[in-house]
Amino acid sequence: MILELNRDNLQKYLEEQGPKDFISIARFFRIDKKNNKLLSEFLSNLTINHYIFHNRKSDEYYFMKYLKTINGEFKKNKDHFGFIYDDASDESYFVAKEHFKNAYDGDNVMANIYQYGDKQNAVIIALNKRSHKKIVCKLLTVDGIKTLQGFYDTYRFSKFKISNLEQYKDLNNVLVLVKIIGYEKDFLIAEINDVIAKLDSPTLNAQAKLFSLNTNNSFSKEVLEEAALIPDFISEDKTRKDFRNELIVTIDGDDTKDFDDAISVSKQDNFYILGVHIADVSFYVKKDSKIDKEALKRGTSIYTADKVIPMLPEKLSNGICSLNPNEDRYALSVIMKIDQEGNTREVKIYPSIIKSKYRLTYNQVNKYIEKQKSINAEVDALINVSYELAKIIRKYKEDEGYVNFEIIEPKIILNENGTVKNILTKQSGISENMIEDFMVRTNEEVAKFLIKKNLPAVFRVHEEPEEEKIDNTNKQLKILGLTSKIDFPSNSLLFAQNIKDIFQEYHHENNDILKILFLRTMAKAVYSSFNIGHFGLASKSYCHFTSPIRRYPDLIVHRILRDYYFANKECNNLEETLLTLDKIAKQNSESEQNALVVERNTNDVRYAEYYHSKIGETFKGIVTTVSKFGMFIELNTKVSVLCHIKNMLNATYEYNEEKEILQAPGARAFKIGDEVEITIVQTNLRDGKIDCVLKDDYLKYINFMNKLKRGSIRLNKANFK
Repeated sequence: MILELNRDNLQKYLEEQGPKDFISIARFFRIDKKNNKLLSEFLSNLTINHYIFHNRKSDEYYFMKYLKTINGEFKKNKDHFGFIYDDASDESYFVAKEHFKNAYDGDNVMANIYQYGDKQNAVIIALNKRSHKKIVCKLLTVDGIKTLQGFYDTYRFSKFKISNLEQYKDLNNVLVLVKIIGYEKDFLIAEINDVIAKLDSPTLNAQAKLFSLNTNNSFSKEVLEEAALIPDFISEDKTRKDFRNELIVTIDGDDTKDFDDAISVSKQDNFYILGVHIADVSFYVKKDSKIDKEALKRGTSIYTADKVIPMLPEKLSNGICSLNPNEDRYALSVIMKIDQEGNTREVKIYPSIIKSKYRLTYNQVNKYIEKQKSINAEVDALINVSYELAKIIRKYKEDEGYVNFEIIEPKIILNENGTVKNILTKQSGISENMIEDFMVRTNEEVAKFLIKKNLPAVFRVHEEPEEEKIDNTNKQLKILGLTSKIDFPSNSLLFAQNIKDIFQEYHHENNDILKILFLRTMAKAVYSSFNIGHFGLASKSYCHFTSPIRRYPDLIVHRILRDYYFANKECNNLEETLLTLDKIAKQNSESEQNALVVERNTNDVRYAEYYHSKIGETFKGIVTTVSKFGMFIELNTKVSVLCHIKNMLNATYEYNEEKEILQAPGARAFKIGDEVEITIVQTNLRDGKIDCVLKDDYLKYINFMNKLKRGSIRLNKANFK
């Protein structure tokens, strides 16, 4: 039977038979050669209107079933595909290059979602809003003409027109930050905003990564002018509690420049008096001031290997707000009376004036506690009673269900020129834990105080682990050969006992894999105007109060205390206030995650720089993740490297999803927790990626790559098997 060529019949044919080229379609519908032009026009019309689709690479037509239309952000991956993230859900959809419709990375688009086999693909049908984002480019001179070239793959092949070239006509071979301000046919209209570095800078990749993540690297003229009006000294204020005669000290890292917390500790009868004194940032940063609006926009300070991007201008963060030694400073002081069992018996909060007597470092205090290396008599006595109290507070928290996983992290050591000299590991010492315990107790007591006084607030909240995450962790524990597991539903005490049982059963000296699994189980802590407690800290109520120089939620809590407690103002519209606080909480949760992305991605570039000089060297590591594309291995520096499945050359490996292992006939299987020896083979300095092979596969890998360079073989999947 000969079917009539129409839209419905063609769609049905392609749906049943799969992709077909022009000739196959013509033959099936018995189209005479003289009508090929009409057929071509017919197919083109259907393709334009998305009734059928055309794969230009294979020159085949195919059918996809329409499901729905969505709006979302388009993220371009290199130059040949992308994803759309649905505004109304957490779903993402693949977009082939031929369906970009002139959309660029970051644009908000409208797209149709189609079913193709067992996959759902997106086709962009309209642009809702251009992103006008900032991107990193090289400014070059090519054939005597100034031109921009995208530094990263997403814009590597884009064409640019420079709107403000006259300002930068004398510059060449530099990295610049540009803002996309318009679109003209095949060109992006770009405005150069900043010069980042010369292209021969030894820290080019790290600087490029930092600017590419749209961090606010400098303050506006208006913000700096407002900061300049703030005095460099304090005035006497009789309304403040005067603690200047108390022995108050700061304890921070060797390189710390902004000191926002100080402590005083003493004993009275059978009680400890813990004073935690926090910089009174809210006195200087007034609500809705230019500094305040910029601080809210930033949300937090960002710390990279070679610089700090502060939340507040340096005039405040390192100046009048910083609790520098032997300088009078305004503070908010929380004075706690704590008994021998760790219970807080009394809390008082004051606006205060303090003077830190000593600027101590963690290393100093650790040396004294561990080796009794005296600092001076009064400081020694302060540390003794502080350490005594910290142990009581820590035991109290552990009895409540607090678990400290003691995560060891990489520490990047730089040369004078900013390049990576070494990567060490850093672990909290006694004094770091002591200060953390004091700050956690303070944050808990301030949160309780706010609730007791019925004051609105921004809380730090942490939900219990989801059942699905617990199930997945228990599955991983079983793969490790353990019978102990995490119970659901959980609470802090039960969870802590589960963790203790699991650690006791796992008899390996290196238990880092367990810590990684437990952290993956946990929910993310966020900010909220509604208190639900903090699961990880085993706290019924918790807020951030102790770091207002570097965290905006702390500043908000200070401001609430100042307005509604110290000044005794009425909260006339509680509902409106809570809505505002909830908006601030959500914004700061996002800012925190953005800061983590910046810190993680810039650190990844530094790790790649370090291991670039280690290509060909062999290291021991532990498998932390196994997936269909390979496995991630954590080295002794705590840096993770990827062993791609295509580079596992001793056998044909496949991923067993049920068992979560990589296996091959007659070869060793790999699972999480396995110890392996690997050799570094490749680094991507721009994106911060490190590739390795198993030590036993290294020679095969080298031989293969040499053949590839000589052109004796062509690169395809079969070559890797």
